[in-house]
Amino acid sequence: MMREEEFDYLLSFVKEADLDAEVVKQQLRALWTAFCIHNNLACDILNYDYYLDVLWEEVQKNETSPWDKRSFEAFDLFLGSELS
Repeated sequence: MMREEEFDYLLSFVKEADLDAEVVKQQLRALWTAFCIHNNLACDILNYDYYLDVLWEEVQKNETSPWDKRSFEAFDLFLGSELS
């Protein structure tokens, strides 16, 4: 799958998901991990940070998000935990 198509799927998932549900948060992390592996993105490199920022913007638009605007670091650590 091409990078942008896969990332668009991630964005769609975030828009439609109930992010407050634990299973959905786990699915999001799995999708993010797969996206990063497929595209050779390592934590805290420029491309990784770009995609993470775009994803964060969508997460903030989702009313069910358990992460408020002050929780970016927690969000970053949660998503990257399987990549370390």
